[in-house]
Amino acid sequence: MSRSADCVRPGRRKSSSIELARLHDAALPSPSTAPEPFDLAVWSRPLGVIGGDALAAWPVGPDRLLVFLADVMGHDLPAALIASALNLDLYRLRQAGVTSPAEVLRRLDRAVAELFPRYFVTAACCVLDARAGTMTWSLAGHQPLLLRQPNGQVSLLHQRACPLGLMSDDDSQEEVIAFTPGTSLILYSDGVSDPLGGPRGLPEVLADSTGDAQVLIDTLRQAIEPHRRHDDRAIMAVRLRSRQEVRLVG
Repeated sequence: MSRSADCVRPGRRKSSSIELARLHDAALPSPSTAPEPFDLAVWSRPLGVIGGDALAAWPVGPDRLLVFLADVMGHDLPAALIASALNLDLYRLRQAGVTSPAEVLRRLDRAVAELFPRYFVTAACCVLDARAGTMTWSLAGHQPLLLRQPNGQVSLLHQRACPLGLMSDDDSQEEVIAFTPGTSLILYSDGVSDPLGGPRGLPEVLADSTGDAQVLIDTLRQAIEPHRRHDDRAIMAVRLRSRQEVRLVG
């Protein structure tokens, strides 16, 4: 039995890789899951066949959207297994009606610490409220969030906190800021920021881009495409539509 892997035919290996790639894509949140006020787009490319970036998005009411992105340390199969476990935990949290970003991260922290004590995970979780015009957000050792204002100004939102698996109760914190129509939020893994010299290189890349979610992702992809890949790459962008846009979409 120890040599069973040697008996797998090349064609079978290729077929398995294709199926794993399909599973990776199937796990990505669909833009259609976002309520009408929100324009959502996602993109994820693992370094290998599968990777350790986990993305999720689901409505928490007719005018509210929760978005989540996590980056597991390392890549390939070990990171992918932990990312899959995170997706399952996120599903349970969704079913339980948990909508506080800080509480989502607290519960995931306990799961990572207990199940995968030798690993850690950086994560970002936000709840966008179209009716209130606010964004509630929390980070766990993750890259700063990118916020693009309707006037095109792009800023970084920092928060000091340890990654999942290493957090303390004091690390879990939420902040609330304005999120008005035309504002866009971009979450990303360090596989996106590292080729551009870190998070501070991202606002300049997006300076001349429109705020449309897919355009923001395409702009970042074009900027990092010439650089050699050393890590998984993932981006999630969401923009709050104006009332006029919502009517057109509806």
